[in-house]
Amino acid sequence: MMKKTQSTIQLPKHWSLLLTILMPLLLPTTVPTTTTTIMTTPQSTGRLSRWSALLVSYRRGDEVIYNGMRYRCLTPHQSYAGAEPGLLTWALWKKV
Repeated sequence: MMKKTQSTIQLPKHWSLLLTILMPLLLPTTVPTTTTTIMTTPQSTGRLSRWSALLVSYRRGDEVIYNGMRYRCLTPHQSYAGAEPGLLTWALWKKV
């Protein structure tokens, strides 16, 4: 019959110092974040302006000029780079 033996791992002599150094590297950290909200006034449908990617709030019916073409907003949204009027944003803009 074999005897069961427990093996233990010996910690370094100054393990508390080692843990103090290593724990910040091993534990996930949270970084405080700041959220900034930019409020813009919706564009007037009376004046035609150029489309902007600078978080402009567009309402249904707003009209803009982009690449020399006129577009009408179909769905209220906030603009951003990549949501330019065109074929890929058919749910947001309609060519007029």
